[in-house]
Amino acid sequence: MKNNNSKIAVTGANGFVGGAIVNRLLALGKEVICVDYENTRCPAQCRFMDPNAFIDSGGIWSLDGLGLGTVFHQGACSDTMNHDRDFMMRSNYDYSRWLLSACNEKKINFIYASSAAVYGEGAQGFSENAVLDTPLNVYAESKLRFDNHVSNSELQTQAVGLRYFNVYGSNESHKGRMAAVIYHFYKQ
Repeated sequence: MKNNNSKIAVTGANGFVGGAIVNRLLALGKEVICVDYENTRCPAQCRFMDPNAFIDSGGIWSLDGLGLGTVFHQGACSDTMNHDRDFMMRSNYDYSRWLLSACNEKKINFIYASSAAVYGEGAQGFSENAVLDTPLNVYAESKLRFDNHVSNSELQTQAVGLRYFNVYGSNESHKGRMAAVIYHFYKQ
């Protein structure tokens, strides 16, 4: 379904992937809204919003009046070593469900970060048709659970999940221990 609104929101705009998306969209001349908990890396020409202001999880959507055509949902807890199940599900599953619902209601295109972690050890391969039922950790479970939610939803808008494999590049030093192994090898 075509959406004629022109603004683009990027959740997780301070993150490695989110920041790269923001910079590319700006280079293309797009109007961008950066959504993250702190305004640490949001370029001056962007509007900044806190995730809780961007969408109220109580059901009052804040997306009205923003003129959004697309949301790049890159915001999540990406720490695969975090074992706090409640926090991970709130951050990666519940917030994503609320945001998808709001985008669907407003017919805003939704492009979200999934993860190659959903494939587990990869014994079933890395295909959309692979049977995915053995996530290795709570992070992978949260991503797989949301992928399944999207697949089973009746959507009135376009939704695309990107299963990122080991992304890396410049500007990832802020990721600390979660930076790509190539970054750590380079630093050594």
